[in-house]
Amino acid sequence: MTGTSATLRYCGTSATKVREVLGLIRGLDVSEAREVLRFCERGAADEVAFFHGAAAELGEALGPVLWQLPPSLRRDLPRLRDFLALLPRGGRAAFEFRDASWHEDDVLAALSDAGAALCVAEDEGRATPLVATARFGYLRLRRPDYDDRALARWAEAVRAQPWEAAFVFFKHEDEARGPDYALRFGALAGGAAATP
Repeated sequence: MTGTSATLRYCGTSATKVREVLGLIRGLDVSEAREVLRFCERGAADEVAFFHGAAAELGEALGPVLWQLPPSLRRDLPRLRDFLALLPRGGRAAFEFRDASWHEDDVLAALSDAGAALCVAEDEGRATPLVATARFGYLRLRRPDYDDRALARWAEAVRAQPWEAAFVFFKHEDEARGPDYALRFGALAGGAAATP
């Protein structure tokens, strides 16, 4: 069966690349377009492999890699599983889903199966559920103000997790309060806080 449209399933690229790929598939029937998209996906695998190969040069200094999805990207479990399969085993990957549709048990199970962390993010407009899906935690605390009580709550929540390590980042705003929050959080959590 021939058709006149296909769904683009290429992620992690620039708008220029998307325009190039759309130009390649415009006017093709569905089966031809799928073949072009399969080729593009192989390109994504090469790009992920190249990135992780270059990042490995950091050795022991390499922390988790954060894969931040755009707020417009709704839950797509097959795409997530395909992408997780591209990641090197034993590496540390964290995923920040900025659309609430991703906060489902099957997504958490896919992350857990791959050893990838759910990035716990908090700001004025949203809060990600605190769920351990990896041997480490990854938190982005982005509210503009954290008093000692709020920091103590977060420290207690982190200590209650089964993580071997937690990577906690605070918003870097104009007033530069993030380093102070990190130091206070480290003291409350009973661990060292490293600031750049």
